[in-house]
Formats: sequence, structure tokens, C-alpha cells
Amino acid sequence: MKIFPTILLISVTLIILWFPYYLFMLGPGPAQEQVDDFTATSTLAFSIAKGTGLSQVAQSLEDEGLIKSSSIFKLYNLFTGNAHLLKPGLYEINLSSSTPEIVSMFVAGPPNHARVVIQEGLTVNQIDERLSQLGIIKSGQLSSFPVSDLEADYDFLIGQRSFEGYLFPDTYDFSLSADPEEIIRKFLDAFEEKALPLLSVGQVSISKMLTIASMIEKEVPDSQERKIVSGIIQNRLREGMRLQIDVTSIYAKIHGPAYDTYKISGLPPGPIANPGLDSIEAAMFPEKTDYFFYISHPETKETIFSKTLLEHQEKIDQFLKR
Repeated sequence: MKIFPTILLISVTLIILWFPYYLFMLGPGPAQEQVDDFTATSTLAFSIAKGTGLSQVAQSLEDEGLIKSSSIFKLYNLFTGNAHLLKPGLYEINLSSSTPEIVSMFVAGPPNHARVVIQEGLTVNQIDERLSQLGIIKSGQLSSFPVSDLEADYDFLIGQRSFEGYLFPDTYDFSLSADPEEIIRKFLDAFEEKALPLLSVGQVSISKMLTIASMIEKEVPDSQERKIVSGIIQNRLREGMRLQIDVTSIYAKIHGPAYDTYKISGLPPGPIANPGLDSIEAAMFPEKTDYFFYISHPETKETIFSKTLLEHQEKIDQFLKR
């Protein structure tokens, strides 16, 4: 007769001790702690494909750092009766969301739009891949869209080979029912509003400036150093020297040797990425110096400048051949 009360007491004690841990594990996942200058608006796109089971959803959430424990996530869904009510689709999850908040979102179903951050320096192919992964377009729909179809509405596209350089890096809200043309028009409208006024200063070739800006974007992270590198590009062009910019060789592996500034003289035939305003400004307003060479420090990423080939080789031996 004394066994049952003892078992009951032990069970109640374990529940009391375990419950605070359970509540803690329902809180926001570790992704919140990994965000610099975290704000409540920091989000991550998360997709649930049709036919995905609870265990797979839970594990994916844990892998992304959105929850603390896949086991607790599954347990919560079983306790609340939501295990079979999670709807497939694309979600934008706030990094401060708790497990109950995420489950409520999945039960309610996905929104009909997605907010996407397009970082500076991405190529058209990379943007295409990003949007297709989020289910906004099908793979290849953006990169294969004919530029000529939109030339009548966007004069700056006339004569361009692709949209490279013109898909302005920004934060976008895309409708999940939008077609590829609507998506591209959003990029071009942002470019026209934010980048074109800067590119319209003086008598310059927009394509040429975007080409220089795209190389600077991929090569140099520091704003002030970008202007110096822009000046180096102008110095080398003026002297008839090949630019020999490493990132163009990488781009050329996919898009052809005409983009490889180790093999061609002058500029590539077009941009090699989609630059932001800072790099466009650097291309437009280069800093005049006597520098002709530069390397990137392998550890600090600081740009190290040289005036002569001999000095440049000494810097290579000092910093890159350790």
C-alpha cells in the first residue's frame, strides 16, 4: 500500500523539477544569440515541403538554430495535438520566436509573400539560386529571362548582355504568386530609384561604371580602400596595363575568358556581380594616387598598396608567401 504513494511522490517531484527545463527549452533557439546587433526584426526563411513529417521539420529547425531541441519541439506538438496540423509552405521566422510561436505559425499556414535580403556582390546566378530555394521562382527563370523584353521600359538595359549589375542589392517583399518578370521589375525599379541618380552624374558610361563597381565590390570590403582601388583601376587603364583582378578569373570560369582581366586588356564586357551604392560611388569618384598595385592581407583583409612592381613583389613575398 505504501508503494503507490511513493511512486506518485517521485513522479510529481520529477515533473516539478523537469517542468522549468521544459519551459526553458521552448524558448528561442541559438540562432538569436549568433546575430550581431540583434533586433526583433531579424528573420530567417524556412520552408516545409509537402509530405514532410514532424521529425524532419523538427530536425531542420534545430539545424537552423531556430529551436533548442527537436525532441522538445516534437513533444510540444504531441501534447498540444498539432503534430499533424503543420502546413507546408515558405515561412519567415523571427529569430526571437519561441517553439509555441513557431508552431502557431505553421498551423496557421504560410503567408503569400516572402521578405528577402539580397546582399551586395551576388551574381545573377546566385540571386536566381537564392530565390528558387525560397520557392519564389523556379531555378533558371531569372538568369534566363531575356533582357531585350524589358529594354523598352528601362533605357539603361539597351545593349546589355544580361541583368548582371542591374539587380540592385536591397531588401525586397516578393509575392509568392509573382511571375519572373514582376520579380525582375522590382529589382530594376530599385536600381532606377537608388543607383541610377548616382550613375547619372557627369558624362559616364553606366555599363563601364557598373563593371568597375562590381569588381571593387568583390575585391575590397573597406569603403575608403575601395576608392583607392578604383583609382588604381583608372591608373592601369590609362597606362594600358592589364587589370589582373582575381575575381574576374573566377567569374570567367562560368561566363567565358572575355571576363578574365589576366587574359584581356581593358575592362570585361560587363559587370561581374551586382554592386551596392558604396562600390558604385567608389567607381564614380576614384581617389587619385600613384598606386598601381595592391594585395589583400590574408588574415586582416586589409588592402596593401604599392607604387611599383618591385615594391608589389616585395609585399607578396612578405604577406602571401609565408
